[in-house]
Amino acid sequence: MESASRYLAISKQQTTLEKGHGRIETRHYQQYDISKLYFDRHWQKSGFHSLFKVDRKQVEIKTDKEFSETAYYISNVEPNKNDNYFQVIRKHWSVEVCKNRV
Repeated sequence: MESASRYLAISKQQTTLEKGHGRIETRHYQQYDISKLYFDRHWQKSGFHSLFKVDRKQVEIKTDKEFSETAYYISNVEPNKNDNYFQVIRKHWSVEVCKNRV
């Protein structure tokens, strides 16, 4: 996925910054149009249209310790829609974090 996102044009992007729970979090979202890419026969009827890349960086305020990761999401939503899929991804991530802490 990393190499694919290097060669695709970005359809939409957004950066957010949040401060809370003793840390500062930066998220950089990118959406790519993958509707014209070739997929294996098994996936050709899936209707994949979008690849989302999310770079997350957290800095603990007290210790200045940094953590970063990149996550990829693939979807059949069409690029350049006005819907805020970045917010949907953000809410999905918060559910995963809460689920993992229980």
